Amino acid sequence: MQKKSVYSIVLSDRVVEQVDALAYENGMSRSAMINHILAEQLSLTTPEQQMRSILSATEELLRSGGTLQLLPTLADGMLAVKAPVRFKYNPSVRYAVELRTTAQGISGELRAAARTQSESLTEALDRFFLLFSREAGLDAGQTHIENGRFTFRFLLPTTDTEAAAQQIAGLIQIIQRAMKCFFDAYPDQNECIRAVRSFVGHSKL
Repeated sequence: MQKKSVYSIVLSDRVVEQVDALAYENGMSRSAMINHILAEQLSLTTPEQQMRSILSATEELLRSGGTLQLLPTLADGMLAVKAPVRFKYNPSVRYAVELRTTAQGISGELRAAARTQSESLTEALDRFFLLFSREAGLDAGQTHIENGRFTFRFLLPTTDTEAAAQQIAGLIQIIQRAMKCFFDAYPDQNECIRAVRSFVGHSKL
């Protein structure tokens, strides 16, 4: 990962005004915008550009994934999709991915949740996320499950755009398909366990 340091430079007020305007249009900070402009002029790739490339490639993979619907996002470095859940009132689960740069590389956080006030759906989602995490062998220190909400933190092992995008898209698709298996069998608890165990056992995380 590219190291960042603090530098003192002198710029004209007019240049700064134009940089700030451009940064605002692109949802970036002044420093990030200056870094982006200089990197572009020098044909370098910034971590922020790398993250955008990864998320853009992930969106393309999810767009062709069937039931997943892309959602607009308000922040740079994020993507969001939703998919229906086979449950009464036809709810949907929203998946959001946020990437950040760290000293170790590009880290990410995947969040999944349904907007619902249904206690039965919240309980069912908690059961599914706990079951999925166990069967998929996810590290308990990287996951958090509460009130029908699932959070999984990860570190991308590669900065290769396509490989990173396939990892993120694959994780969302596996969770969504395992969830379908779970709710197809719901509320038969034993059948739910068998369905998710069978699916995860034949899938590659």
